[in-house]
Amino acid sequence: AGSNSFLVVWGDAQPTPARIRGQRVEGGGALLGSAFDISNGAGWAAFPEVTYSPALGEFIVAWEDTHAGSHEDIFMQRVTTTGEISGNNVSVSNEVGDQHMVALAANTVNHKVLFVWNDWRLGEPSLYGREMDFSDGVPQTPEFRISTASIEESAPAVVALPDASGYLVVWQAPTGAGDLFVRRVSSGAGPAGTPVPVSDDPRAQTRPALAVSTAPVPHGA
Repeated sequence: AGSNSFLVVWGDAQPTPARIRGQRVEGGGALLGSAFDISNGAGWAAFPEVTYSPALGEFIVAWEDTHAGSHEDIFMQRVTTTGEISGNNVSVSNEVGDQHMVALAANTVNHKVLFVWNDWRLGEPSLYGREMDFSDGVPQTPEFRISTASIEESAPAVVALPDASGYLVVWQAPTGAGDLFVRRVSSGAGPAGTPVPVSDDPRAQTRPALAVSTAPVPHGA
């Protein structure tokens, strides 16, 4: 949310090709203005995710898109709190193979946003990420693997740390019946440490989600 307004995004199959659309909503639940297109490529677009960047004062929307050809790629778009499209659709990843299930989080202090997704460039789903800096004139950093395990990784979720030092990424992996792992990604430096198992119960664990608190951790917790 920004300035007491919210942005709802969705994949809309009514146009040809399918588009990502948005609608602003005010804090009391009333609509603000009309729905509008966010994606504008020649291919179909679907499965959007959205976050708000306090530093930019804008929403960041990401989605799967066949904008660049037959494969699904990850694209993003900045949207102002007044519902204006800021700049153009930007490619986050258009590597060989499909890119799916994007998640994103905005740094709380600077203009950086971390995108994570499932990537098939190696022939099986791996977890990739890219931190993009939307400060004027700053070159974008390359993509990187979140985990280098030779197993199918999927369903990522990500949150930005309150101190702006980085992010936490969580995902599911097919070890055992299906386990969950978490790893820190340092802002400007990439993955830190090694993936840590969150849950390895004998039963399957799937589709993780996470949130961050700014409250101090009680002593001894």
